[in-house]
Amino acid sequence: MKYDKVTRGGKEYFRYRHWDPVLKKHDSPLYGKTLSELKEKYEVYQAKKLGGIKEDNIIFAAFFDQWLRSVHIVGKKPKTIARYKGIQKNYIAESYVGKMTLSNLDSIYFQKWYNDLFEKKGENIVKNLHKLIRPCLRYAFETGRTLKNYGSLLNIPKSHEIGRKKKKIHPLTFDEQMKFIQAIRGNPLEALFNVAIDTGMRQGELFALTWDDIDFENKTININKTYSYEKSPDGSRYIDIVTEPKTESSTRVIPLPNRVEGILRMHKLHQREMLLRAGLKQENISLVFTTVIGTYLNSQNVLKRLKKVYASCGIENKNFHDLRHTYATRLFELGEDPKVVQKLLGHSTVFITLETYTHVLESLKEKAISKIDQLYTQLDSPSEAVGQNLDNCLKLVK
Repeated sequence: MKYDKVTRGGKEYFRYRHWDPVLKKHDSPLYGKTLSELKEKYEVYQAKKLGGIKEDNIIFAAFFDQWLRSVHIVGKKPKTIARYKGIQKNYIAESYVGKMTLSNLDSIYFQKWYNDLFEKKGENIVKNLHKLIRPCLRYAFETGRTLKNYGSLLNIPKSHEIGRKKKKIHPLTFDEQMKFIQAIRGNPLEALFNVAIDTGMRQGELFALTWDDIDFENKTININKTYSYEKSPDGSRYIDIVTEPKTESSTRVIPLPNRVEGILRMHKLHQREMLLRAGLKQENISLVFTTVIGTYLNSQNVLKRLKKVYASCGIENKNFHDLRHTYATRLFELGEDPKVVQKLLGHSTVFITLETYTHVLESLKEKAISKIDQLYTQLDSPSEAVGQNLDNCLKLVK
């Protein structure tokens, strides 16, 4: 390695300049404050040359944008695309890693970036970011843009807080549930609220439900789609989006309880009359829960109506999703197996179910322990029983 010394900004540096005999020009020079630093840079430079790595001056943010648009979001759902673009805009575009050229990247810069974000934003942000950064860096390596697959070298910082508080759920108690059932009688959304609390379906699943998903003959509900109101892929407006559930486990068939069957049959008749008044015909593909003109319900309007019901019966700090939590809680209280609850709720693993309802299971442990005492209720008092056993033992010894 031939090198010379140059002065830049009043400081002396070691410099290496590679002459390209084909292009008849020097490559971008390498600089080092010390000779050992220059040698390290030279070794990396040579490795890139041998590996056929392109000297690319595109910044990482621009490369990420190209990869996202042309590779990663192809075939993805609009909601997913919007989320990925949000991550790109909020965390990558203006980051110091995003402004570095692809040829100068190294895992050490990404790891520092992860660590900084972890301190400021928390573990979940870094996890979500890593789901995009890792495949992007792998693509850069596989297409000859970087020397290594830097994404495989990164670690997500972990929180080591002991006894860290988990997000609590707020299901209705049994008494609150009974008050709630009474309070929604005659409410325009009575059927929706009843089905939610008696099936544990998610709001998006209920909003997307159509009449052909309900099999009255076999007493089942087929959950195969979900609804959301999201920004369009170009971000210009909000649109109704119906997609398949996010995970395979969310697509499921659940039993139709007798009470829910009666509610839905009555609701179907009332809805048919309501749509006729609007000049519309109820069909198999019609939505089960709609506005008066057969369109999708608005989650904010539904929540406002629900809050009024809660207030009327003195229930506080509850939202729509708590109806789902109430359903699961009642199942556990009735002694249902966690694996069955997992399948009914559409969780991907039973661990998620157990983690979500930890506090419910903790409270049930106390009841389970009390049942041990009930085993001895038919016996005499403890002192009498122990005395009798002692007498029997003494007789055997004699």
